[in-house]
Amino acid sequence: FGEGAVGWVAKHVEPIIIDDVRKDPRYINARDETSSEIVVPLLADDKIVGVINLESNEIGAFTNDDLELIRAFGSQAAISIERARLHGEILEKRRLEDELEVARQIQKTFLPDVLPEIPGYELSAINMPSYEVGGDYYDVIPIVEGQWGIVIADVFGKGIPAALVMASFRASLLAEIRNNYSIRTI
Repeated sequence: FGEGAVGWVAKHVEPIIIDDVRKDPRYINARDETSSEIVVPLLADDKIVGVINLESNEIGAFTNDDLELIRAFGSQAAISIERARLHGEILEKRRLEDELEVARQIQKTFLPDVLPEIPGYELSAINMPSYEVGGDYYDVIPIVEGQWGIVIADVFGKGIPAALVMASFRASLLAEIRNNYSIRTI
């Protein structure tokens, strides 16, 4: 950035016409046949998104009329580049939203669809995360015949990190219950 004619234009956001590249210190010789060059910034909303660089084997090949034509073309190219970038961002956002929806559906499977009927108790629960997923967890788990474990947990934080901690906690809890430890140990 800032080096060569292209880098200079990108840094200063100004077009240049170089009639003889051998006389301009900004030119970096990438092609021995080049004698003249025109470089124009591509602008979208006054932000540089690229540079157009044309070279000629003839000295003084480019004029101000060429500059205006390339600027007009560059404006259209910059709009296309910016639209492509924004389209990419939209696609990435949709992909993330889809992944979050999958995570939300998976997290819902960790919570009971129906709470069991336990004589002498009336149970009710709902989970409404503030984001697509969260760290809140509840469950009613059979321990042994006639014994139930009621779990209510709120992982510190929000979003995907909290959901991952919650999933890990749930897996560990169920593993401990399967080991038939006492409630106090669990």
